[in-house]
Amino acid sequence: MKKPAPVDVRSRKAMIQREERLAFKIKAFWNARNYEVTTRIEDDGFSNKGGQALVMVRSDMINGLPVRRVSRRGRK
Repeated sequence: MKKPAPVDVRSRKAMIQREERLAFKIKAFWNARNYEVTTRIEDDGFSNKGGQALVMVRSDMINGLPVRRVSRRGRK
């Protein structure tokens, strides 16, 4: 059985940056439509196959739709 290749720190950092950009885009999209979405980046270590890093965006949306609408009183 082959040992998984070590993950390059730079590629892991690049993956985290990519996921942060995606989380920002998701929040900005729904904020423009008066919805509040909470996102977070989860770093779950490595997969067993190939030793790749597992970095994901999680949110409080249900089936891809936000659950909270922003109050219109505070918006212009």
